[in-house]
Amino acid sequence: MRKLVALACLVSCLALVGCSGNPLSQLPWAVNIYSYDLVSQVATDWEPKIPSPGYRWLLLEVTVSNRTGKTEHLNPFIYEFELAFGGKRYVNQLVWDDPVGELSWARDIQPGQTIRGDLFFEVPISVTGLSGARLVMRDTIRGYASGCDISSVPRR
Repeated sequence: MRKLVALACLVSCLALVGCSGNPLSQLPWAVNIYSYDLVSQVATDWEPKIPSPGYRWLLLEVTVSNRTGKTEHLNPFIYEFELAFGGKRYVNQLVWDDPVGELSWARDIQPGQTIRGDLFFEVPISVTGLSGARLVMRDTIRGYASGCDISSVPRR
C-alpha cells in the first residue's frame, strides 16, 4: 500500500510539473519601449560616464509595470535587460552609477504601478539605428525571459 501511495504521489508531482505553463509568460512585468538615443556620454550623480573607445551609449526609454496582484521587487540582481542586436548581446549597464533619468532599480513596485526611465547599453559606434534589434528581460534566477522586437522604436 505504501508503494502505491508513493507512486501515486510521484506521478501527481510529475504531472503538475509538466503543466506549469510557459516560462515566457511568468515574468511579473510588462515592458514598453518608447524611444532611443545614441550619445557619447551619460550624466550621473557623480561624473559623466564615457563609453569604451569605439563605443557609445544606447539609451532606451522604457516603462516597467507590475502586472500581478501583489507587490513585486524590481531587483537588478534578479532581473536584467539584454539587447540582442547584429548577432551580439549587450547587457544593461550603469545600474549602480545613478545615471540621470535611469530606470529606478531595487525598489518595490505595487500592483498595477508603472515606472519609467532609461536603460543604458554600450554599443559600437557603427550602430546608427535599431533595425533587427530585440530587447529581452530575463529572470536570472528562474530562467524566465520575455522579449520584443524594437526595430520600429523612434529616435528621441
